[in-house]
Amino acid sequence: GAEQTIEAERILVASGRRPNTADLGLKEFGVALTANGGIQVNDRLQSTNPEVYAAGDVTGRHQFVYMAAYGAKLAARNALDCALWDLEAKIGSQSVADLTGFSPPRTFSTMRTVVIDTPENMAKEAAGYPQGVPLKVKLDMEDVPGRLAAIKKGAPGSPIIIDANEGWDADFLESILPELKSFGVILLEQPLPAGKDKALRRLERLVPICADEACHTSADLPRLTGLYDAINIKLDKTGGLTGALALFAAAGQQGFKIMLGCMVSSALSIAPISHLCSHADYIDLDGPLLLAGGGGAGMQEVPGTAKVKLNAKWGRP
Repeated sequence: GAEQTIEAERILVASGRRPNTADLGLKEFGVALTANGGIQVNDRLQSTNPEVYAAGDVTGRHQFVYMAAYGAKLAARNALDCALWDLEAKIGSQSVADLTGFSPPRTFSTMRTVVIDTPENMAKEAAGYPQGVPLKVKLDMEDVPGRLAAIKKGAPGSPIIIDANEGWDADFLESILPELKSFGVILLEQPLPAGKDKALRRLERLVPICADEACHTSADLPRLTGLYDAINIKLDKTGGLTGALALFAAAGQQGFKIMLGCMVSSALSIAPISHLCSHADYIDLDGPLLLAGGGGAGMQEVPGTAKVKLNAKWGRP
């Protein structure tokens, strides 16, 4: 316990639980904010201005110390866990399907992402996908009816799932739900910030609501009951296939519908979660298609259909 004196030219004290974005003029550059002042980003950390990206506490998500380290640990655990499943299968001359009892389909239909943009550009992007493919549409609180109308015109036969990425507030959500129903929206993903979603309990369920950022593992499910109708399972949140299987089983027992999701990633990283495709209510595994060459050509579109095929050899004998 000897006394120490540490000298420095300056001391920076950072405090508060709200991103300091108010005076940055972000709206002028088309950068939308979440209800708590964070920069709204998609799964690629891209803001509503396609040229601007944001990461860390400024996004308003998961504001605790060592966020980057936490995320890295989950990603590393996912990689190691899935590698061990593959190793165990190969040692036993089996497949992961043999070990889990879940077989991946040869082909499956996945949602395609429509990034937030002008109504005209969003309609053009939607129209470029195969006819009838489900569309996951990224939306903030700006001109939701106008953007949805444009998308419906561009892809009239496609079911629409909205992903608000925690960017709405409770008052806006309550006011817009009737319009979402009139547009035939089949699912609304994470409209309110995780942990600030108690208002969902009192809302009439005009459109089913899915938890993404609010649900990482099966330990989160008790708090989500009565708030959400579905949960999004991602390997990078559960820490691998082992955690995903546990969450899948527990969520099913508790009456939640299941979405399978992913980050922007290679086809190899999609292979483990694809084992659950035949048992999921919603599939959002287009991450490899957002990479040049389909993530190493490991995911390919099936010509003449709205389906994709995985060519990854993970989990095979």
